Amino acid sequence: MGANRFPKESLTSHRRRHHGPLPAVAVSLLALSAWSLSPAGIIELGVKGQKAGGSTFRVVIEGRVFTEGSHDPNEPVESIRDKIIANINASGTYTASAHNPSTLSAMLIMRGSSEPNRLEVFVDDPNIVGAYIQYDMNGGFHAHLYGVNTVQQNGTFEVDFTVHPGGVISHVINTAGKTAAQVNAELVADFTADGFVFDGPPSGPWDISKFGICFGKIEMKATDTGVHISGVELDASSSPSIPTLSEWGLIALTILLSAIAVTLIRRRARRTI
Repeated sequence: MGANRFPKESLTSHRRRHHGPLPAVAVSLLALSAWSLSPAGIIELGVKGQKAGGSTFRVVIEGRVFTEGSHDPNEPVESIRDKIIANINASGTYTASAHNPSTLSAMLIMRGSSEPNRLEVFVDDPNIVGAYIQYDMNGGFHAHLYGVNTVQQNGTFEVDFTVHPGGVISHVINTAGKTAAQVNAELVADFTADGFVFDGPPSGPWDISKFGICFGKIEMKATDTGVHISGVELDASSSPSIPTLSEWGLIALTILLSAIAVTLIRRRARRTI
């Protein structure tokens, strides 16, 4: 995820035609084009082997809600996943299947031959913590995340974004000696320092965006035993955030510098002919 998938040979030949490296803007545009080819999304709820307590499971596909119907106490999470898969397949609109069932409690979801535009998973269970949403190559310009509801101050709360360009950006918050509000505030501060915008109440759920990137995956996990809310979403149906004035200035400067670099490279190439 997040890696440039263009063959080295094609990039090399493209560089030769331009007598030098591609401008950064062109590379980003090419990479984002490659990012939009995947036909499916993946949802994980919990981890294989975890057993449900009193809980709520909800998978939302483009606004349509799917649940397991009901489950027994201590039922394994992969069994609950299979019930949700059956209900999704009965919809006649979407198809779902177990994704790498030997290691994960995840499901692969499709709408015909294409991927759904928006996927969400929400779990409220004291025994099952952790969830992610992933688009294999495509992604969303907005992610959504629930903060911690309670903490026992005995572990960690972690959120990982796989973005393009940029790779994996992760922050782990140690909950020792902190309230839930302090854990959430620290998480928001850490990602804000990375340039992400968090819109929503102090404890979430937040709408998260960052100009110039595409979210390929969002994952949350916790080892603190007080955390029992897992909620993540990726939205590929909405447009990127509108740049601020400072961002427009940076864009203009980048384009200008790229144009100057290309001009200088071409002049140098003509002198050496």
